[in-house]
Order: sequence, then structure tokens, then C-alpha cells
Amino acid sequence: EAAPLVPAEAVPPDTSPNGHWSAFIRDHDLWLHAHPGGTETRLTHDGTDVRPYGEMTWAPDSRTLVAYRIHAVPIKPVYLIESSPKDGGTRGVTHQHEYAQPGDPMPTYEMWLFDPAMGTGKPAQTEAIDYDGPPDLHWDHAGHRLTFQRMDRGYQRFRIFVVDTQTGAAQTLVDDRAETFIDSTNLYVHFTEDGREVLHASERDGWRHLYLYDSETGTLKNQVTHGAWVVRQ
Repeated sequence: EAAPLVPAEAVPPDTSPNGHWSAFIRDHDLWLHAHPGGTETRLTHDGTDVRPYGEMTWAPDSRTLVAYRIHAVPIKPVYLIESSPKDGGTRGVTHQHEYAQPGDPMPTYEMWLFDPAMGTGKPAQTEAIDYDGPPDLHWDHAGHRLTFQRMDRGYQRFRIFVVDTQTGAAQTLVDDRAETFIDSTNLYVHFTEDGREVLHASERDGWRHLYLYDSETGTLKNQVTHGAWVVRQ
């Protein structure tokens, strides 16, 4: 029987929804703190300053903890000259901020799945995410499958993956490619209430239209809209 949920306002971000565990990082490794009693369990043993664990997310049913092994790389700065300073001076002012240019290495994130009750973990069978950081996760009602979206660096490939949290097996639901450009600011992905279907907007036929997929198998069921016009919103 599932434990009652703790009110959301009483749950810190690293605490499981049922209030039984808190996840935290110590010396670059992932740990659990049990409630009540305070017993601590070390879930990983290979974290380093260059390859730490972090970015934890709990499943809604608290049976799975998702975390990432991160390959940290420094992001180099770029420099800007403020040619007309606000103080009215005539000397340009130098500014800098971190910015990864094309070709620069970026941090990568390897997804891991942990069972807090057993104190065990396994890697998800997906390639490391090397652009735009850890993704938002979408869970099915049973809590055994999660989906996430990934835009490849260069904006020519967009995918939706599903991961079995019990086995770590992963499957590609949607694989959208473009020779030119996929607009990351105008993506549309919608899962039905039962999680069995997903609508996705794509320009694959030259116009932006909706496509319906079976989220259990990744099979394209049909193209929902057609014609020499675009679905805008």
C-alpha cells in the first residue's frame, strides 16, 4: 500500500514525495537519509570532482530516484566591449561571461536510476546528454516508465525517449530530423492523459503539422493534420 503523500509545502526539493528519504551529495557521491531514524546509505562510490553525481529527481511514487553522473568541463569566457559607458566616459569597458562556442566541449549528463528501498542503482541505457543540461522528466501513472526530450546540439535532430525504470532499457519514441533547422522555441509535445499516445509537431513534410504516436511502441499512428499550411499553436 502506498504511503500517504506529505503536503508539498513541507517537502524540501531533495525529499521523496512520500517523505521517507532525502537524497543529497557528499564528496561527489549520492547518499540517502532515511526518515525517521536518520540512517544514511551511500548509493555511489565513484564520484569525483570531475565526474560528480547530482541533479536528483524523484518519481511521483518515490520508488525511483533519478540522478546523473556529470562530466564537468569548464566553459570558456567570451569578451564584450561596452563602447559607450553609462558614466559618460570615453574608454570602453570590458565585460565577460561564460559561453560555449560551436566546437567547445560541454558538460555531459549520464542518467542513473536508483531504487531507494534496495539501495541499488543502474545506468539508463541511453547516451549521455551533451546539450542543454538534464531534461524535464514525464512519468506514467504506474511510475515504471519515464520519458524525456532531447534536442541535439546544432538543432537538426529532436528525440523523445522512454526509459523503463526497473530495467534501465530505453527506446526512442520520436526521432525528428531536419537538414536545415528545428525551432527549439516552438516545440510541441503532448501526452494523452493515460500516457499511451503522444502528439508531436514536425515540419518533416515541409509544413508544420501534428503527428500521433503510440507511446508504448514508438509507432507513428497517423499524421493528424495535412496541407499547404502550418499549425501555429
